[in-house]
Amino acid sequence: MNDRKIAILLISFFTFLSVSCGSTVLHPGEQKIPRKSFTHIKKTYIINLCSSVKGKEYCAFTSDYSHYLGPRVAQGSGVIVDQTTSKIENTDKTSKHSIVLTAAHVCESKNSFPKDFKQRLEKQYPQMKDLKFPQPIGDYTNIQKIKIQSFIFVADLKGKLYFSKIIKLDPVADLCLLKTRKRIPYPKVKLAQDPPEIGEKVYNTAAPLGIFKPDMVPIFEGYYAGLCSKKTYFCPRRSEQSFVFSGLTVAPGSSGSPVYKKINGKYFLVSLIHSVHVRLPEISYGSTYNEVKTFLDGPLDTIHYKEEEESEFVSLEAELPADKERLNSILLNL
Repeated sequence: MNDRKIAILLISFFTFLSVSCGSTVLHPGEQKIPRKSFTHIKKTYIINLCSSVKGKEYCAFTSDYSHYLGPRVAQGSGVIVDQTTSKIENTDKTSKHSIVLTAAHVCESKNSFPKDFKQRLEKQYPQMKDLKFPQPIGDYTNIQKIKIQSFIFVADLKGKLYFSKIIKLDPVADLCLLKTRKRIPYPKVKLAQDPPEIGEKVYNTAAPLGIFKPDMVPIFEGYYAGLCSKKTYFCPRRSEQSFVFSGLTVAPGSSGSPVYKKINGKYFLVSLIHSVHVRLPEISYGSTYNEVKTFLDGPLDTIHYKEEEESEFVSLEAELPADKERLNSILLNL
């Protein structure tokens, strides 16, 4: 075989390799689905039994009675959309934070505890009446209020937990922004310049049914099917319209999870999942692109929502507890 034939064979061989392997190579400019920007949202409720003695209120934290009333946890998904720095009051120091986008109903509490919550507890746990609480509360018959405190934690991809607080909430668009107490060391995602086109492939990272472990978050693919209206029976929505996706696997725990479209090898945010069809799990719904864009463009230091008055004995939001043992009790129950 002469040199010319050998050269032709070598060129053909390397051409075959480049074509056959091209689908497995990550080309310059492309990136993987931004799973590192995913967050798992955990909201826990701590119940306090309170009584007033001579005008002063006393409360017994129920961690000692957790077999009756133990902390309750709700779960959701979210995504990092910004990294911020704020000045520490009365100092020259600054602190770093992350801004996490999730669904409003993950942040909300108003439907979590009904107005007859105290009566339901008495019916479900009649033995509560025999419990002995610290003085001056005394026995259960002296308890005048049940205060429910809620704490929202954000877990990063490695499972590390961060305290957070609501900084903006829109229940109609079903969107919520959380500010973490410390910065999450992972990149933020960017919003796409335009909404997806009908039939365009979309991608979702979520923790349906709480399926999430450190360094493991499920990834799903589907298609953008168009808009549905709240006037149609199949569109479970508080606002006028929702995005409809087909093929994305969605279940409780997926709420607040990001939906991306791929542009020139990169992934950009276009929606947030808020619900799934009650009879057809292959059909899911998300906030519209315009809702997400408007929400993120607005001021980040206001909450456009006031919690409706539930009852005199329910207090929904609280400061972080100072007691270290109390903090440990909360964390152990997440």
